Formats: sequence, structure tokens, C-alpha cells
Amino acid sequence: ILITPAIMTICVVMFVLGIIFDGLGAIIELSTETGLKIGANWLPYVKSGEVWRLITSVFIHWSLIHLILNMYTLFIVGTQIETFLGKVKYVLIFLISGLCGSMLSCVINDISIVSAGASGAIFGLFGSLLYFGYNYRATLDGYLRGQIIPLIFINILIGLIVPGIDLAAHIGGLIGGTFISVALGLKRQNKSNRNIHGILMTLMIL
Repeated sequence: ILITPAIMTICVVMFVLGIIFDGLGAIIELSTETGLKIGANWLPYVKSGEVWRLITSVFIHWSLIHLILNMYTLFIVGTQIETFLGKVKYVLIFLISGLCGSMLSCVINDISIVSAGASGAIFGLFGSLLYFGYNYRATLDGYLRGQIIPLIFINILIGLIVPGIDLAAHIGGLIGGTFISVALGLKRQNKSNRNIHGILMTLMIL
């Protein structure tokens, strides 16, 4: 397990960078100005050519609580994906899920919204677990129905109820993570029409 700690380290480094620019107040809430300075996602900047924000924003968090919650979930879910699918597929799923989440956030949200956080990519990992669980449902059906599906619905419900949560990024990440998982396939799985369909669906959502 190497990739999950590496992603978590990047997120922590970016949070410390925010504190350096913003002061200790960033522990409670990072200012929008500093968030934009270090790479948060904002439609006007993306449209002006700063498309890298669609990825850098995944590693930026608005508060220490925001960081801790996302890193805890990432550690639980990410280590499973890394074990199930391997490091290369895991990295691709995480990045493409984050990209899809950031893009849908730009499309759906009001132009005034500045977004950041790993939750879109994490929802993509949820989607990947759904795909993995579906393929191994004979042995993982209880885990899938008892933990993963309820966890997804609970997080979507929280996004609907709690203000300030970028639900569009969550949905975009979930869709992107599911499709790219279909495209990449599972360990020791031969290429098939299913993989081709996954590639086409991923390209369509992008």
C-alpha cells in the first residue's frame, strides 16, 4: 500500500501551504483568495485556460475538519481499491474521478462557487467498489449491500442537507469512477466488450 499514503501526504502538504499563505485561520477555514492562489477550482479561471485546476483542486481542503474527514474516508476506501485493482488502475481511477467531479462542478454550480476537496475523487472510488463488488457479488454481496451502497446514499444525503458541500462534484466523481473502472477492468480479467463500453462511456462523460 503506497499510493494512498502518497495522496494523503500531498493533501496535507497543500493544507500546510494554505496555512503558510493564510495564517492559522486556515485551520478553521481557508480563505477563498488563498484557495484560488494554490489551485482551487473556479469556472472563470478554468475557462481562461487554467485547466490544471480541475486536478489540483482535488488535493486542496477548506479546513482541518474537511481534510480529516476526507483523509479518513480515503484511507478506508483507497487502501481497498489499491489492493483489489492494483496501483496503476487506482491512480487512474482517482485522478479521472476527481477530474469528472471538478468538471461537473463547473457545469452545474453557480459561477460564484469556488470548489476544492478530494470528495469527488473519493466518490469515484465508491463507484469503483460498486463495480468490483458487482463482479464478485457471490462473495461480496453482503459487504456491497451492507456497507458500500448505504455509505454512498448517506454521503449523497449529507450533500443534499448540509450547506457548502459540492454535491455536483460527488455525483461527477461517482459516475466517472464507475465508468473508468469498467474501462480498466479487474485483475486477471481479459479485455472484452465491457472494457470497450467503459472506455466509450468515460470519453462521453468527459
